Amino acid sequence: MGFVKGQPKVPGSGRKKGTRDKKVVAMEKATEDGGLMPLEVMLNNMRWGMEQALAISEKKPEEITDDDKMQIGFLRKFAQDAAKDAAPYLHSRLALVDPFARKGDDPDKLDAYDDMDWIERAKEVAFVFTKAEQQLTITARETVRHDH
Repeated sequence: MGFVKGQPKVPGSGRKKGTRDKKVVAMEKATEDGGLMPLEVMLNNMRWGMEQALAISEKKPEEITDDDKMQIGFLRKFAQDAAKDAAPYLHSRLALVDPFARKGDDPDKLDAYDDMDWIERAKEVAFVFTKAEQQLTITARETVRHDH
């Protein structure tokens, strides 16, 4: 007998914990057979593009032609696009942050900051963006350092 609305769940029914779905089983089989996962392809393309661009840019400055400059630009854009495609698989998205909310504030209090000056609010927002920009700069430097 199937599910009956309003009745309790039958003990032992449903998918067992740890059971993999068809999609996961198919991906595991593909990797066992020597196939590459999409993430691996994206990361390999990113690395290849950067390696090629760096190899060209290692020439002496007077030896780099306009065609080389165009090729470097193309390869770096290629690597950047591959990195952009792979990023969601590796890094979680930043959650929306209310720069005015403070720890312990009641979220139902809409007028919690009515007494705060707009200039103070702007300073808080600027502070949040400055911290985010600093973190992105540090991350970019570390990425470049690891690529060399």
